[in-house]
Amino acid sequence: MARLREALTRARDAVVRARTLTMLAWTLGIWGWDLEAAAQEAERAVAAAASAEEALPLVFALTARGTIDNQRGLPGALAHLERAGSSTLGASGRKHIRRSMTSR
Repeated sequence: MARLREALTRARDAVVRARTLTMLAWTLGIWGWDLEAAAQEAERAVAAAASAEEALPLVFALTARGTIDNQRGLPGALAHLERAGSSTLGASGRKHIRRSMTSR
């Protein structure tokens, strides 16, 4: 994680910053189980990705945020995942995500 934090200090490009924050969120949350810290980094990743001119960093950041929020048991997790799905797959992506999240 130290290398990811170090990379953030040097990241000037919004895409690089968003992807680094997303990886930090995944590392903290899914692999490290520090879900609160991961949620903060995922929120920062979404903000950074929103300012990027490419769509994929936002998709990755929203997916991380939705997954982490789902692990935290938050009801807003599905909205993040649907937004990520609609960015790449349109309405069919939202429908698939909703079906997979509610079938548990």
